[in-house]
Amino acid sequence: MERLSDPLADRKTKCAKVAFLETITRSKKDIVAFVNSHLGWNHAGEFVKRHIGSLNVGVSVQNIRTQEHALIRFPIPAEVYRPPSEPWLEQRVTNEVMVLNCLALQTTIPVPRVYHWARSASGLLSSKDTWKEKAFCDILKAQSNGKEDNPILDPDMDDSKLDLVYEQIAGFHLQLSRLRFPAIGAISSITRSGDCTVAWPPLTYDMNTVASFTGFPADYFESASTKAPKRAHGYFVERAQSLQINLETHCGGWHEDENITWKRYVARHCLERLVPIYCAPDDDEDVDGAYRLFCDGLGPSNMLADPETMRITALLLGNPAVLANKLGKQRFLDLFEPRKVQYIRAMERAEAASPSPPPKPTGVGKEGRPRLLPLSARVRESWDSGRFWFNLATRSCRDADDIYWRFLHRDGRGVSILDEATLGIREDYLRRKKEQNDTYSTRALDDFRDSLGHPPGSGTKQPRRLMSAETGLYVGFLIAVGLVLLCFWESELSRI
Repeated sequence: MERLSDPLADRKTKCAKVAFLETITRSKKDIVAFVNSHLGWNHAGEFVKRHIGSLNVGVSVQNIRTQEHALIRFPIPAEVYRPPSEPWLEQRVTNEVMVLNCLALQTTIPVPRVYHWARSASGLLSSKDTWKEKAFCDILKAQSNGKEDNPILDPDMDDSKLDLVYEQIAGFHLQLSRLRFPAIGAISSITRSGDCTVAWPPLTYDMNTVASFTGFPADYFESASTKAPKRAHGYFVERAQSLQINLETHCGGWHEDENITWKRYVARHCLERLVPIYCAPDDDEDVDGAYRLFCDGLGPSNMLADPETMRITALLLGNPAVLANKLGKQRFLDLFEPRKVQYIRAMERAEAASPSPPPKPTGVGKEGRPRLLPLSARVRESWDSGRFWFNLATRSCRDADDIYWRFLHRDGRGVSILDEATLGIREDYLRRKKEQNDTYSTRALDDFRDSLGHPPGSGTKQPRRLMSAETGLYVGFLIAVGLVLLCFWESELSRI
């Protein structure tokens, strides 16, 4: 089953991204001057390279006298949805800085130190060794044969070396699991002692995806409660319902078999029915009723390490579902299962060595509810029960259907758990989707003609401008008013 997508929106975004990157390149001198000014480098800064990520573009600048490096990072406007009343671009940066400051105060995780930031841009990294460090993913991945672009863990890597890697990452996970937050959402304030307030609603990568690339009505998020949800059960119900709206409003122009279209509908309604199975109403109230910090980017692609010692020196906050989609279910499982066992053992060693004793795995807690299991046991249970895939599906609008049918569907599920009212609209639903796709195809054809310089009804070529004056002004504005976030950095950084 193909991922849910909108080729037209994707193409427009790529064009806008290219234009923005060209503007960044033309602005190199201004960017270097900005870094020199804010770091007091007295004109010693020199442009090194660009680093292009999915949501940001970074520019590394080196002090030619001290060999220090700085990274100035700009959010790519085309990649982040900008509703009129809710500045998501600015809020995303604020959320990231809040988390970095929280981790710096409450953990020993090597996160970058933020020297300068504003609500329209991103940051400045700090480390010690300028030349040895490199992206951890490049250290760990197998050599590419030119046919497979996915970064795959080197199957010949020595187990003792991999144990060292896993124990470090497990230690990070363990520290994150011991942070307590009162609600689901974004950190809105933090004290010098590290105490956090969570008063803002969540702003997730998936929310940005559906609003930017799938035709989802973004006012759905604007009209929702502005407060952070208090219960996980309600949050997952809302997520499942938003996936249904996403499917109903999406018109990506794919002309697939009607059975596939209907299977998407069934999958998204089944996910809502599975909420009580994987997240009972009082599951999140046992023991302490607190919530933990979660990050999609806690992987080797967003880490820096010393290739000689394999020690992780920096964690850069930024999909298993995408990987599974590209590799295929069995290929993914064949690669993942042996390493999962090795990682859980590393987690158990990290728990045993932790200065803070892990929660007891037996007995009862408040009002007779079970005590919270150790993190290693929860990881194992999440995989064995399918909770991992359920969680992933509810936050992956483009992969939710595929994840359900590959990993969550089993005997007794599917249409058998849906009511007559949900199933009775099959013909009407398929008719609506066909009309949506026909309209989309006409619009896509007109857009294609326009991109070639042949607008509908015109026989005159009109070359299309990829770069707008607005794009250039945006970068100039960021630099002029200091809407950037700087980070000292002393390593090769290939992914942001």
